[in-house]
Amino acid sequence: MPGGLAAGTTRVGPYAHLPLAYHAFFASLHEHGLCPGAPVRETCLVGPAEAPPGEWVTRVTVPLLEDAA
Repeated sequence: MPGGLAAGTTRVGPYAHLPLAYHAFFASLHEHGLCPGAPVRETCLVGPAEAPPGEWVTRVTVPLLEDAA
């Protein structure tokens, strides 16, 4: 991922619930006047090899466009 401004969120739970996290995350960015860019990066911090689905931890990071106007 290129350097620059970015925002992130952490989600605990199964991968099937990630779309809910994305929706809330992007809504919050827009509420704060921030404009997400691409690419979005998902990082698995705790996954299937370490824990049951309810304890999986995924970090979502998105670059921010510096000029949202």
